[in-house]
Amino acid sequence: MNYQRRQSVKFTYLNGKDPNKLVSKTYSDIIDHDCLPSIKVFAIGEDAISAMNSVFDLYEGCINYIALSDNLNELTSSKTNIQMQVENNDSAITAKANHEELISKLKSLVKETDLAIIIADMQKALYSRLAAEIAKASIAEDNLTVGIENSATHERNSKPNILDFEKALDAVININDGIIDLDKNSDDKTIASELIAKAVNTIVYPLVYISFIVVDFNDLKSLLKNSGKNVVATLKSSDISKLKAFVEKLHLKPKGTLFYISTNSNFLTADYEKLLDEIECCFDDDCKEHVCLHLDDSVPKDTFNISILFSGL
Repeated sequence: MNYQRRQSVKFTYLNGKDPNKLVSKTYSDIIDHDCLPSIKVFAIGEDAISAMNSVFDLYEGCINYIALSDNLNELTSSKTNIQMQVENNDSAITAKANHEELISKLKSLVKETDLAIIIADMQKALYSRLAAEIAKASIAEDNLTVGIENSATHERNSKPNILDFEKALDAVININDGIIDLDKNSDDKTIASELIAKAVNTIVYPLVYISFIVVDFNDLKSLLKNSGKNVVATLKSSDISKLKAFVEKLHLKPKGTLFYISTNSNFLTADYEKLLDEIECCFDDDCKEHVCLHLDDSVPKDTFNISILFSGL
């Protein structure tokens, strides 16, 4: 597959803070290799590092992985490109006074980055502050910036670092909301690690290996329904104009764009090699004028008429 054809790929995703708001970023100057834009993952805290260690082999050579922890053993066992040990103190005042140099280094790391993923244990004052500073610096560089964190709803009003972090992000994935406590030595840590790993896969896999617009079937229906164009929630084969409206809503040019429509947003189970074979034509000279549509097996086939969609768009 010729990755240089993807130089103006637009990655569009749902904003976690406002499900009806779409966010789009366009990447340019992509070099011809198997990786897409510069991706940096900041794992802050032991559980975030453990989660990244479990999936790092999938992205080796495609991401820069930065680990920050007050646990030297955890850092030593990590597979990071960059490791930073921090002296932790739950006093926010101490954290602010003692870590300005570290924060300055972290801000420099978000430069020349297209996508920053920040995974953080928000229960520790230092970790939450570092996460917030990285997020703000990344957004200031106009990077696509996604956060994965574990704060409970009741904590957000009492911990300003968490609010600063969430407000700065393009999108936030909360794996906890009071259910998992990363500070406890229990099975919760294993659960948290698995959830973080799944969240990283959901964000990185489509971008690194596939590079197309990922649309959950239910989100597609919801977006069409709320697009202000009087669109019904269920798409039928005659609803070509409504799919066109959806394309317009995403601000996409219908050329070389693939819609992968799925009822399952968990990409861990996807057969990527098979999927890449199926979508090869989207980047092929013979059919690059088309919008390519791929439906996975979980989408009801009688809802769409693929031949009409190809010709109609």
